[in-house]
Amino acid sequence: MFTPMYTQALGDKEKFLKHFIRFKQSGYKWTLFHRWFYIRLSFMFGHIAHCNRHGFYDHWFATPEAQAEFLENIRTWRPCGDPEYTYVDVERYIQRMI
Repeated sequence: MFTPMYTQALGDKEKFLKHFIRFKQSGYKWTLFHRWFYIRLSFMFGHIAHCNRHGFYDHWFATPEAQAEFLENIRTWRPCGDPEYTYVDVERYIQRMI
């Protein structure tokens, strides 16, 4: 069970985490790659925005090879930051899941 270090972001962090799991379990369906989800994900795991949501999706989820690279990028990322201001606690939790 995910327990964020600071309760002020509990709802947002849990919402993101639950959606991340759903998105991954769906096989990375485009219909679940919502704008709010893309924006948050583009700030995590050392990602960049790739100009827009479509570019990010095409880079990381368009092929099985890209999806494997996405998971490897998450696995090797060194989370940093203060969980009061970042999603570092969520990043660490997702790494443990993977």
